[in-house]
Amino acid sequence: MLLKIKYSIINSYETKVPKNAMKHYWSITFDELKGNSLSRYRTWVAAGKPKQGTIFNDMKDAKYKYKMAVRDAVRSYESRFSDDLFDHQLSKDMQGFWKVWAHKTCKSVISVDSIDGKTDDLEIANAFRDSLNVCSNRKDSRC
Repeated sequence: MLLKIKYSIINSYETKVPKNAMKHYWSITFDELKGNSLSRYRTWVAAGKPKQGTIFNDMKDAKYKYKMAVRDAVRSYESRFSDDLFDHQLSKDMQGFWKVWAHKTCKSVISVDSIDGKTDDLEIANAFRDSLNVCSNRKDSRC
């Protein structure tokens, strides 16, 4: 039973969550910088990978700008995320804390219609509880 629930969760994640969903900081600017960096890299390779000169410097500059922009965006995003949560927690505003948490992490809620043929929330919760009880009562760890 537990394996079926685990499989349902993994399957839902793999089919419903976009692959780039974890990069909340990504923007069109990064696509342009990445494209420019890749273009300069290909030009550098086509020129025989010189170790100095204009082509080498252009490739290194484009790569540096791209990496720095992504690094700065990640740091900014993480800082903003942490600061908002910290402010709500510090003021003991748990409702605001969870609202920010949901806004920052849960872009869309994945809805599962049924688990193991059960559609009622209480039935699913009881089945999950029962499977955990069975697993906790076993001496081996293969549940």
